[in-house]
Amino acid sequence: MPRSAIRYRSLLLVGVCLPGGLALINQWILANVGISALSTLATALLFGFYAIQIAFVSWVVGRYIQPWPLRWVIWLWIMALVDLQLAVVSASNLSHAVRCLAAGVLAGQCGALVVWGLLGSGPITWRIPSLLVLVIVCWNCYELLVRVRANYSWMQLSWNDLLIVESVALAALCAILRLWGYSLRVVAGKDESGREQSNENPPLQFGIRDVLIGTTCLAVLLGIAKAGDFLSVQFVQRTYAVGFLYVATVAVSSAAVLLVAIWAALGRGSLTLRILVLLLASLAVGEALAWYAVHVGQPKMALNLDYRFAHWYAIGYWWIGWMFLAPALLAASLVIFRTLGYRLVWVPRPTKSF
Repeated sequence: MPRSAIRYRSLLLVGVCLPGGLALINQWILANVGISALSTLATALLFGFYAIQIAFVSWVVGRYIQPWPLRWVIWLWIMALVDLQLAVVSASNLSHAVRCLAAGVLAGQCGALVVWGLLGSGPITWRIPSLLVLVIVCWNCYELLVRVRANYSWMQLSWNDLLIVESVALAALCAILRLWGYSLRVVAGKDESGREQSNENPPLQFGIRDVLIGTTCLAVLLGIAKAGDFLSVQFVQRTYAVGFLYVATVAVSSAAVLLVAIWAALGRGSLTLRILVLLLASLAVGEALAWYAVHVGQPKMALNLDYRFAHWYAIGYWWIGWMFLAPALLAASLVIFRTLGYRLVWVPRPTKSF
């Protein structure tokens, strides 16, 4: 395969001008807009701007930068610039909007690495860095559960802990998809003469039917666990800790929405339908968690001085913002794979002839 030549014009525009321009725009927004006093509509627009921004960066880098090592260096560099600006602002601004946005952006980027590490195709050598990130995330999740079990009532779970729980839920979901035979592969398209390429066993792309089956399975598992008294407080106390129930609920809820996000980024179907389903799923799950935090969690905190989940209860209706940001930014980060021709597909095993 011939080595791809560097396109210096594209490198100048995408590798230098684009990150510089985005850095100036983001800095102006974060410095001049009173984020802590933003209205609900303005906050939604800010979150949407970052999702569109990251999707645009992923598309432009995947479309115009060659060869592939340079492509990933530039993508990671631009993502690091976004993270750095949000880190500086979140260090001096304690508003839920900034913390939610910063954690959501990191969750989307970490999720893209997790998806590539577990579902990527080709030699595992190119996926080792992503798998190392997954190892770090799993270790942090273990420490989080140790804190929950140890009943450190003074130690609260923060936005960063939400990021960890969501990343582990995504990793478990990707592992299940891999066991089912799904993986990221470049789908055959047209050759240079314009003729359609055909495979003996064409891959079956991930569609909305698979999303419905996956989310239904999650609901059935929860129903069986509830019927068998596996979700009762007594059972959780016997197995691990009372707080594990809430962490598990957040993880399962995140997995359901992230499954939709993976389909929206790497599955088949019209773009409008995929975006609409993703928004509706995010709002539905976020509203359910917000209702629980406001009407169950916060009254519980007034009677029980256990501050482990005080922050997760106190954010209240910000759960809607988190459940919008996390899957939207994951889908935006995965746009680079879609631009490069990758799709989440299931390839039938070839039948042996005797």
